[in-house]
Amino acid sequence: MKKALLLILCGIVIFGMTGCNYSDKNNTDSTLNTQEEKNIDIIYNDDEGINLFINRYNELYEPDITSDMLSKKHIGGSDRDNVVTVANNKLEISIYDNYESNGDYNMSVYVGYKTDVDASVDEYKQQFINFVKLFDQSLSDEDINNYWNDMISSYHSSYDINDIDIVTMTDNGNIDYFKLTKDLKL
Repeated sequence: MKKALLLILCGIVIFGMTGCNYSDKNNTDSTLNTQEEKNIDIIYNDDEGINLFINRYNELYEPDITSDMLSKKHIGGSDRDNVVTVANNKLEISIYDNYESNGDYNMSVYVGYKTDVDASVDEYKQQFINFVKLFDQSLSDEDINNYWNDMISSYHSSYDINDIDIVTMTDNGNIDYFKLTKDLKL
């Protein structure tokens, strides 16, 4: 009787160990497949959300944003890892990773004037088109154009397009800045 009980106990232990090894192999394969599927370039190493956001931008637009175009934004007396400025001759463009929650990144893009540089409304509009499409690819060119025209047609300090929160300073065809914010699955 003791031998039978011992054999059953050994069988359970061996079966359990075999099952654990099988499970570990599946987890390892799953992790490898996920990493292979993502194959993300490291453009900005100090913040995952910003790096993923820039990778998505580069999938959609030319020329690419490259690491040499990025610098950390100096806010409150220190350089911030989660805010970068993108080199641009006409406009200040800053990308913010506000926070990450359950795989969603709350991202913002600020586009504004530079001191002593005159940027045209068309230059603002091109940046608006690029970034609003990145935030919501379901918007048609006509929708975006209509939203833009409405946004700059009169005084606005805030605006909303399909869950994209927009803080802006526009007045009768003139624009000083806009900032787009939305939760994104990157």
